[in-house]
Amino acid sequence: MNVPILAIFANPHDDKPGPGQPATFIAATNSFTTKQITAFKKGQPTAQVIVIPGAAHFVYISNKDEVLRDIDAFVAKLPPKE
Repeated sequence: MNVPILAIFANPHDDKPGPGQPATFIAATNSFTTKQITAFKKGQPTAQVIVIPGAAHFVYISNKDEVLRDIDAFVAKLPPKE
């Protein structure tokens, strides 16, 4: 199936460790997300992938303006409906 794809990832996350949550957890999360991004790009080579560094896990909240700008730019490039 050939469809336009936009993927937005937050990496590295800017999450602060919570009570009882070691900083190594954040490092492991960022490492895992990097692997997810790589696998996604490999599996969907025509996708537009945007990585927002320093965003929170809920990137659409922590970086709302940037995410909306990226979505608007993506949608603007889509072919017109037939």
